[in-house]
Amino acid sequence: MSYEPTLVIKKSDLDKNSEKFEFVWDWKENERDVMKYINEVRTTRFPATIDGVDLIVCRPELTSFNKRVREKLKKLKIQFSETI
Repeated sequence: MSYEPTLVIKKSDLDKNSEKFEFVWDWKENERDVMKYINEVRTTRFPATIDGVDLIVCRPELTSFNKRVREKLKKLKIQFSETI
């Protein structure tokens, strides 16, 4: 059984890391797809606002890719939650 949770990400934390997402040449080859995905989510999704906090919802489809996205968010200290 696969595990592909929907991720609810705090937009302000994504924005704090915006430089890391925009400098493509700094990305390690094995993390380019994850960084590209997170940057795309950051720049193209409209946030939902709850109590003044902007949240972005996304759902990376493949189990292994979803896991890599969550690991990268943790490494960058970006707050997120997982829902099913």
